[in-house]
Amino acid sequence: MTTNELRVAVVGCGAIAEAYHLPALAAQKGLIERAVLVDPDQMRARTLAARFGAARVVADVESIAGEVDAAIIATPPGLHGRVAIPLLARGVHVLCEKPLAETAEDAAVMIEQSARSGARLCVNQTRRAFPAFRRVKELLDSGAIGECVALEYSEGGRFNWQSASGWHFSRGAKARGVLFDQGAHVFDTLCWWLRARPAVVSCATDSFGGPEGVAAIVLEHRACRITIRLSWLSKLANTYRIVGTRGAIEGAVSDWRHVTVAGAEGRPHRFTVSSDRGDYLAFGRVVIDNFLEVVRGHAAPLASATSVLPSLQLLDECYRRATRMPMSWVEPQHRAARRGKDAVEALSELPTSV
Repeated sequence: MTTNELRVAVVGCGAIAEAYHLPALAAQKGLIERAVLVDPDQMRARTLAARFGAARVVADVESIAGEVDAAIIATPPGLHGRVAIPLLARGVHVLCEKPLAETAEDAAVMIEQSARSGARLCVNQTRRAFPAFRRVKELLDSGAIGECVALEYSEGGRFNWQSASGWHFSRGAKARGVLFDQGAHVFDTLCWWLRARPAVVSCATDSFGGPEGVAAIVLEHRACRITIRLSWLSKLANTYRIVGTRGAIEGAVSDWRHVTVAGAEGRPHRFTVSSDRGDYLAFGRVVIDNFLEVVRGHAAPLASATSVLPSLQLLDECYRRATRMPMSWVEPQHRAARRGKDAVEALSELPTSV
């Protein structure tokens, strides 16, 4: 099947589709002209269809049953399984936005359906396409720095994603924040680099029941202690450093062109691993191109659903074990309120007569 013969649907016309997927599809000659945009917000879908040249717009996935070969799911994560499973059952290949699902259990159901139908299920874990991150994996796989003994990773900045749905700040039983959003990238990267799912030592967040804005996680893998800091509230170092028994690797999270490596003697050397000076959104084309090659049977996925499952299991474990981090600017007031409530309860238990 050639690109001109493929019929692709984009399900969900939010910010990520507008900035990432649709420009990548439009770069494929003859593809966007056959594409269908699916979104209940028909006005927004029609606006994007006119802007990028998509063939038509429909309100729901059922409207395109049997009409597409592949689908890109860019809905809020809570809808991923609900949208993907019927498509996979019909043999439609799926590229799903990260995180693949809200829980590892939900993801496993999607993976099982993909296996039954033979339709491919891929995940947009963009960082696996970063030249610097790929070089880090090569160095670790080759044993260039020996056995990993410490890994530090920080990522944070003021939240500024122009979300069309606002799902990042939804409340309720499954309210999840920076750990789910940024953590889906970070945990996938770590599991990919280490070829294993680390064990959770601790997880602390600032959540009082809603989506967390800050998270601090400690993991272990063999002799390697892993510390992670994530934030939607303030800028962090946004760097990673991996220390091994024979050297170290470090770099900046958003710098996909360079990696710094230090040998056992400790002298660092900064390597340029790519001449590409494009921005982050340019990787949309890399991911889309790979997905189309997977659909045509010419390539393996950058990130298969099966390969991201360990990172989702890690996320689930962190949420199960999460505690509230110490917050000196909040806790004294919280304790005072608790003491006041205890005093009222104590008074209510006093005898009413003497």
